[in-house]
Amino acid sequence: MLSFSLWNIALLFWFVLNTYADRMFYWVDDSCKSRPNWDEYLKEAFHLAERSAQRLADDTDKDYHYVFKRTFNTEKTDKTSYKQETKEGRLDSISKDWSEQTKDRLSADVRMYCNDGKRWTKSKKDPADLIDDENRMKMAGPNPCTKPGSKSRAFTITRQITVKKGDRPQNINRETIDFCDRTFTSPDPQKFPLSMKTVPEKDDLTKLKFGVQNFQKMVSKTILHEFHHNAEYQLEDIPRGADAYGWRKCQTKQTKDALNNAENYALFAVFALIADQKMIDDKGKELPGGYTLPRPPSDPKAKPDQKDEDDTKAGKFRAYDDLTGKRP
Repeated sequence: MLSFSLWNIALLFWFVLNTYADRMFYWVDDSCKSRPNWDEYLKEAFHLAERSAQRLADDTDKDYHYVFKRTFNTEKTDKTSYKQETKEGRLDSISKDWSEQTKDRLSADVRMYCNDGKRWTKSKKDPADLIDDENRMKMAGPNPCTKPGSKSRAFTITRQITVKKGDRPQNINRETIDFCDRTFTSPDPQKFPLSMKTVPEKDDLTKLKFGVQNFQKMVSKTILHEFHHNAEYQLEDIPRGADAYGWRKCQTKQTKDALNNAENYALFAVFALIADQKMIDDKGKELPGGYTLPRPPSDPKAKPDQKDEDDTKAGKFRAYDDLTGKRP
């Protein structure tokens, strides 16, 4: 009877382990929950990943495949490069495997905070380092949120330190994401929205001065960017500093760097929601089609129109009444 019980327990453990092996459990601090529209921002981040993965997998969505080409400087049909995304399924994984929010911080894989990283304190052993004692994490100072002159909107830490003797065990795969106060601010929410939901459908996105850069302040984009720094995906900021960010910098990266730069994926996902945005005329009538980058010539051997090429490099949008792909 005893051996039978142990066998059942072993089977149950195996089942649970295999069922949740790919699940990512995350925990959200009250400093985030108290932020206006936090739930909306987090939901939109998952939706960004979901719609991007769906459009990428749709073989008929040629417009979005072209966005892939310009974002990563490689064709979707290039199995060597494309396999890196599909094999690891980063966008698809984030939309599906991060569906479990837990109330138990110590068991969570990812812990999110939204208060400028106030819990980080100077290390007694090395004053140049900062310690997050409650999660037993460590990083080189100073704090990116409060460093003078810093424009950082968030930072992810994966470097752990030993759990104190007598304390409850912590998830060995734990990491933290800190969102700075500036994550939730915009110099002009109408021109640089914090959420796609605040963009009126009657707005003509082709008239945006900065194109996709007008959506640089979206909180969901910042969240999705940080998710890509998770150890499961191992994406970085390439190179360190400002050159890792912005459409103009991202779309000029060599394929290897583009495929390993978190910001490229975040921007790529934004284009998926841009394509989902409805076009409404002044009378409130929905128009066919949608927005994407300027299309390349139908003849691969033809020279691209210079204005189209310049606008593509600037991340500006065109409206097409026969936009490929489907809205949800």
